[in-house]
Amino acid sequence: MIRIYLDWNVISQMKNGAHSMLYSLLLENKKNILIFYSGAHIDDINKNINSDINEITKSDLKFLSELTSNNCLFLDMNNILN
Repeated sequence: MIRIYLDWNVISQMKNGAHSMLYSLLLENKKNILIFYSGAHIDDINKNINSDINEITKSDLKFLSELTSNNCLFLDMNNILN
């Protein structure tokens, strides 16, 4: 299984139509690839929020969810310390 972590800039650009070959490749091989998001992606998306969640933010979250199949990469401090 291949694991991939893409920077938010790349994901955002794919959402806006760039990197179409990469996006197609990722979608075609979903069974063999795990794509992750992290808190850093959410932080980048949050920069667009003023007071309410706007349509761009909802669209960004939906795209991120679909691309990553909701696979979140995080550091579990409990497992490190034990």
